[in-house]
Amino acid sequence: MNTITLQEANNRAEKYIQDAVASLQPPPRLEILSKFENSPCDDPSDHGPRGRVFVSRSYWLRDVPTERNGEVIDAVVKWWTTHDFVVTGDKRPGANLVLVENKTDSFRMSVEESPNGNLSIGTDSPCVWPNGTPIPKP
Repeated sequence: MNTITLQEANNRAEKYIQDAVASLQPPPRLEILSKFENSPCDDPSDHGPRGRVFVSRSYWLRDVPTERNGEVIDAVVKWWTTHDFVVTGDKRPGANLVLVENKTDSFRMSVEESPNGNLSIGTDSPCVWPNGTPIPKP
């Protein structure tokens, strides 16, 4: 089955983060935490064929006062739920961690508070074919 391309997955992953953060007032400054633009789906959770890849990225949300963390997480979750994401995990109030998945394209996102009070936001794409089409068999 065809998928979006690797480039499209990278663009969409970045756009989801940028759009969610832009909805915050004031928008926090993003600082890269991790970025993987072409990781193999060696153990795909969808039990699909090998040869596909996924993208993943996460950022620290800087310049957010710790006392606003709950408010910021609530605002991100509100943006997600009004933009085709469904909450798949919510660890609040014990831990400030919320997981979501897009109902249309299966991108997953998270927002999380670290033990020292820093917030991060991230996204992972589903497994995709690098060029959008299955690799031909020899």
